[in-house]
Amino acid sequence: MNARLFLACLIALPPLHAAEKKKPKDGEPPPPPAHLLFVNAVEDRGLAFVVLDGQDVQRRGFHNGQVTGWLGVASGARQVRVEHEPLGIVEKESDLAPGSHHALIAHNHSQPQPETGRPPRPAIGVLWVDCGEAARGRAGDDKVPLTVINATSQPEIMLKTGALKLKARRLQPVKARVSAEGSFLSLTLEREEEKKDPPSDDSQEPQEASPLASVNIEEKAAFFVVLLEKTPGEIAAATFSLALPAP
Repeated sequence: MNARLFLACLIALPPLHAAEKKKPKDGEPPPPPAHLLFVNAVEDRGLAFVVLDGQDVQRRGFHNGQVTGWLGVASGARQVRVEHEPLGIVEKESDLAPGSHHALIAHNHSQPQPETGRPPRPAIGVLWVDCGEAARGRAGDDKVPLTVINATSQPEIMLKTGALKLKARRLQPVKARVSAEGSFLSLTLEREEEKKDPPSDDSQEPQEASPLASVNIEEKAAFFVVLLEKTPGEIAAATFSLALPAP
Protein backbone atom coordinates (compact mmCIF):
# COMPACT_ATOMS: atom_id res chain seq x y z
CA MET A 1 0.00 0.00 0.00
CA ASN A 2 1.51 3.31 -1.02
CA ALA A 3 1.61 6.35 1.27
CA ARG A 4 -1.26 8.17 -0.49
CA LEU A 5 -3.61 5.18 -0.25
CA PHE A 6 -2.69 4.64 3.42
CA LEU A 7 -3.41 8.31 4.22
CA ALA A 8 -6.76 8.13 2.40
CA CYS A 9 -7.75 5.10 4.48
CA LEU A 10 -6.91 6.95 7.69
CA ILE A 11 -9.01 9.95 6.66
CA ALA A 12 -11.95 7.68 5.82
CA LEU A 13 -11.99 6.06 9.26
CA PRO A 14 -14.62 7.61 11.59
CA PRO A 15 -13.32 8.98 14.90
CA LEU A 16 -13.86 6.71 17.89
CA HIS A 17 -16.12 9.19 19.69
CA ALA A 18 -18.39 9.36 16.63
CA ALA A 19 -19.29 5.67 16.82
CA GLU A 20 -22.95 4.96 17.39
CA LYS A 21 -24.01 4.22 20.94
CA LYS A 22 -24.84 0.61 21.63
CA LYS A 23 -28.55 0.08 21.20
CA PRO A 24 -30.60 -2.66 22.84
CA LYS A 25 -31.33 -5.65 20.64
CA ASP A 26 -34.80 -6.13 19.24
CA GLY A 27 -37.16 -7.20 22.00
CA GLU A 28 -34.82 -6.06 24.80
CA PRO A 29 -36.12 -3.29 27.06
CA PRO A 30 -34.03 -0.09 27.08
CA PRO A 31 -31.79 0.40 30.13
CA PRO A 32 -33.30 2.42 32.98
CA PRO A 33 -32.52 6.14 32.91
CA ALA A 34 -29.97 7.92 35.05
CA HIS A 35 -31.10 10.77 37.30
CA LEU A 36 -29.64 14.22 37.94
CA LEU A 37 -30.61 16.91 40.44
CA PHE A 38 -29.24 20.46 40.61
CA VAL A 39 -28.82 22.78 43.62
CA ASN A 40 -27.75 26.41 43.23
CA ALA A 41 -25.76 27.06 46.41
CA VAL A 42 -23.90 30.07 44.99
CA GLU A 43 -24.19 33.10 47.24
CA ASP A 44 -27.04 35.31 45.99
CA ARG A 45 -25.47 37.02 42.98
CA GLY A 46 -26.95 36.31 39.58
CA LEU A 47 -28.54 33.24 38.02
CA ALA A 48 -27.24 29.73 37.39
CA PHE A 49 -28.10 27.73 34.27
CA VAL A 50 -27.77 24.01 33.63
CA VAL A 51 -27.17 22.84 30.07
CA LEU A 52 -27.47 19.12 29.35
CA ASP A 53 -26.19 17.95 25.97
CA GLY A 54 -26.60 21.48 24.62
CA GLN A 55 -30.15 22.01 25.93
CA ASP A 56 -31.15 24.31 28.80
CA VAL A 57 -32.80 22.43 31.66
CA GLN A 58 -34.67 25.63 32.54
CA ARG A 59 -34.25 28.71 30.37
CA ARG A 60 -35.14 31.18 33.10
CA GLY A 61 -32.29 29.83 35.24
CA PHE A 62 -32.07 29.10 38.95
CA HIS A 63 -31.83 31.53 41.85
CA ASN A 64 -29.78 30.99 45.00
CA GLY A 65 -31.21 28.11 47.05
CA GLN A 66 -33.31 26.61 44.25
CA VAL A 67 -33.40 22.82 43.79
CA THR A 68 -34.66 20.93 40.76
CA GLY A 69 -36.56 17.69 41.09
CA TRP A 70 -34.89 14.50 39.94
CA LEU A 71 -34.44 14.68 36.17
CA GLY A 72 -34.51 11.40 34.27
CA VAL A 73 -31.90 11.36 31.48
CA ALA A 74 -30.65 8.67 29.12
CA SER A 75 -27.77 6.75 30.67
CA GLY A 76 -24.35 6.82 29.06
CA ALA A 77 -22.02 9.70 28.21
CA ARG A 78 -23.67 13.07 28.94
CA GLN A 79 -22.20 16.54 28.51
CA VAL A 80 -23.15 18.74 31.47
CA ARG A 81 -22.42 22.46 31.61
CA VAL A 82 -23.22 24.76 34.53
CA GLU A 83 -23.15 28.47 33.74
CA HIS A 84 -23.33 31.30 36.24
CA GLU A 85 -23.69 35.00 35.63
CA PRO A 86 -21.17 36.47 36.36
CA LEU A 87 -18.91 33.72 37.80
CA GLY A 88 -18.27 31.65 34.67
CA ILE A 89 -18.76 28.13 33.32
CA VAL A 90 -17.93 24.59 34.47
CA GLU A 91 -18.18 21.70 31.99
CA LYS A 92 -17.94 17.97 32.54
CA GLU A 93 -18.61 14.88 30.46
CA SER A 94 -19.85 12.10 32.69
CA ASP A 95 -20.71 8.47 31.94
CA LEU A 96 -23.95 8.02 33.87
CA ALA A 97 -24.81 4.46 34.85
CA PRO A 98 -28.39 3.21 34.38
CA GLY A 99 -30.42 3.86 37.53
CA SER A 100 -27.79 6.15 39.09
CA HIS A 101 -28.65 9.31 41.06
CA HIS A 102 -26.25 12.26 41.20
CA ALA A 103 -26.70 15.74 42.66
CA LEU A 104 -24.82 18.67 41.11
CA ILE A 105 -24.23 21.40 43.67
CA ALA A 106 -23.01 24.75 42.32
CA HIS A 107 -20.96 26.71 44.86
CA ASN A 108 -18.60 29.67 45.13
CA HIS A 109 -15.01 28.93 44.19
CA SER A 110 -11.74 30.87 44.06
CA GLN A 111 -9.73 30.42 40.86
CA PRO A 112 -5.95 30.89 41.31
CA GLN A 113 -4.15 33.08 38.76
CA PRO A 114 -0.50 31.97 38.93
CA GLU A 115 0.23 33.25 35.42
CA THR A 116 -0.44 36.86 36.47
CA GLY A 117 0.40 36.71 40.17
CA ARG A 118 -2.93 38.35 40.94
CA PRO A 119 -5.16 37.27 43.84
CA PRO A 120 -7.58 34.40 43.14
CA ARG A 121 -10.66 35.54 41.24
CA PRO A 122 -14.25 34.60 42.16
CA ALA A 123 -15.49 31.66 40.10
CA ILE A 124 -18.04 28.85 40.17
CA GLY A 125 -17.40 25.26 41.24
CA VAL A 126 -19.62 22.18 40.96
CA LEU A 127 -19.63 19.31 43.45
CA TRP A 128 -20.95 15.95 42.18
CA VAL A 129 -22.54 13.80 44.89
CA ASP A 130 -23.45 10.13 44.37
CA CYS A 131 -26.79 10.09 46.19
CA GLY A 132 -27.55 6.47 45.37
CA GLU A 133 -24.72 5.44 47.67
CA ALA A 134 -26.64 6.79 50.69
CA ALA A 135 -29.68 4.71 49.78
CA ARG A 136 -27.63 1.60 49.02
CA GLY A 137 -25.95 1.81 52.42
CA ARG A 138 -29.26 1.40 54.22
CA ALA A 139 -29.19 -0.88 57.25
CA GLY A 140 -32.10 -2.96 58.49
CA ASP A 141 -33.21 -0.54 61.20
CA ASP A 142 -35.48 2.47 61.66
CA LYS A 143 -32.73 5.09 61.62
CA VAL A 144 -32.95 7.90 59.07
CA PRO A 145 -30.12 8.17 56.48
CA LEU A 146 -28.99 11.81 56.48
CA THR A 147 -26.28 13.48 54.37
CA VAL A 148 -25.22 17.08 55.03
CA ILE A 149 -23.17 19.05 52.48
CA ASN A 150 -21.56 22.31 53.55
CA ALA A 151 -21.49 24.40 50.34
CA THR A 152 -20.86 27.70 52.15
CA SER A 153 -17.59 29.63 52.33
CA GLN A 154 -17.10 28.55 55.96
CA PRO A 155 -14.48 25.82 56.58
CA GLU A 156 -16.77 23.95 58.96
CA ILE A 157 -20.23 24.29 60.48
CA MET A 158 -21.45 22.56 63.64
CA LEU A 159 -25.02 21.26 63.63
CA LYS A 160 -27.17 19.28 65.99
CA THR A 161 -30.29 17.17 65.76
CA GLY A 162 -31.54 15.99 69.11
CA ALA A 163 -28.51 14.77 71.08
CA LEU A 164 -26.46 14.16 67.93
CA LYS A 165 -23.88 16.73 66.82
CA LEU A 166 -22.48 16.88 63.29
CA LYS A 167 -19.40 18.67 61.97
CA ALA A 168 -19.88 19.60 58.31
CA ARG A 169 -16.60 20.49 56.62
CA ARG A 170 -16.74 22.48 53.41
CA LEU A 171 -17.55 20.38 50.32
CA GLN A 172 -17.09 17.11 52.25
CA PRO A 173 -20.46 15.33 52.58
CA VAL A 174 -20.99 14.02 56.10
CA LYS A 175 -23.23 10.98 56.45
CA ALA A 176 -25.14 9.89 59.52
CA ARG A 177 -27.93 7.55 60.53
CA VAL A 178 -30.20 9.45 62.88
CA SER A 179 -32.71 8.19 65.42
CA ALA A 180 -35.75 10.43 65.41
CA GLU A 181 -39.10 10.54 67.15
CA GLY A 182 -42.30 11.83 65.63
CA SER A 183 -42.80 12.79 62.00
CA PHE A 184 -40.05 15.38 61.52
CA LEU A 185 -36.29 15.59 61.91
CA SER A 186 -34.87 19.08 62.49
CA LEU A 187 -31.34 20.42 62.16
CA THR A 188 -30.17 23.53 64.02
CA LEU A 189 -26.91 25.44 64.09
CA GLU A 190 -24.86 24.98 67.24
CA ARG A 191 -24.38 28.48 68.57
CA GLU A 192 -21.11 29.70 70.04
CA GLU A 193 -22.55 29.97 73.56
CA GLU A 194 -23.65 26.32 73.39
CA LYS A 195 -20.08 25.19 72.68
CA LYS A 196 -18.95 26.61 76.01
CA ASP A 197 -19.76 25.37 79.50
CA PRO A 198 -23.49 25.04 80.24
CA PRO A 199 -25.03 28.04 82.01
CA SER A 200 -25.15 28.12 85.80
CA ASP A 201 -28.45 27.90 87.65
CA ASP A 202 -28.68 31.67 88.18
CA SER A 203 -27.96 32.56 84.55
CA GLN A 204 -30.60 33.06 81.91
CA GLU A 205 -31.46 30.00 79.84
CA PRO A 206 -30.58 30.44 76.14
CA GLN A 207 -33.50 30.59 73.76
CA GLU A 208 -34.14 27.57 71.59
CA ALA A 209 -32.63 28.07 68.13
CA SER A 210 -34.96 28.00 65.14
CA PRO A 211 -34.53 24.92 62.92
CA LEU A 212 -32.27 25.43 59.95
CA ALA A 213 -33.95 22.56 58.09
CA SER A 214 -36.72 20.05 58.76
CA VAL A 215 -37.55 16.87 56.85
CA ASN A 216 -40.62 14.65 57.01
CA ILE A 217 -39.22 11.28 58.04
CA GLU A 218 -42.51 9.49 57.41
CA GLU A 219 -41.25 9.34 53.83
CA LYS A 220 -39.09 6.23 53.43
CA ALA A 221 -36.13 8.05 51.96
CA ALA A 222 -32.53 9.12 52.33
CA PHE A 223 -32.43 12.84 53.10
CA PHE A 224 -29.92 15.45 51.95
CA VAL A 225 -29.36 18.92 53.42
CA VAL A 226 -27.23 21.43 51.51
CA LEU A 227 -25.95 24.34 53.60
CA LEU A 228 -25.61 27.59 51.64
CA GLU A 229 -25.32 31.33 52.17
CA LYS A 230 -28.08 33.73 51.14
CA THR A 231 -25.72 36.62 51.92
CA PRO A 232 -22.22 36.44 53.46
CA GLY A 233 -22.56 34.78 56.86
CA GLU A 234 -26.33 34.17 56.56
CA ILE A 235 -26.66 30.37 56.60
CA ALA A 236 -29.68 28.74 54.98
CA ALA A 237 -30.42 25.23 53.77
CA ALA A 238 -31.88 23.45 50.75
CA THR A 239 -33.21 19.91 51.14
CA PHE A 240 -34.07 17.00 48.87
CA SER A 241 -34.60 13.27 49.24
CA LEU A 242 -34.17 9.97 47.43
CA ALA A 243 -36.64 7.15 47.99
CA LEU A 244 -35.11 4.09 49.62
CA PRO A 245 -35.27 0.74 47.82
CA ALA A 246 -37.65 -1.84 49.20
CA PRO A 247 -36.01 -4.03 51.88
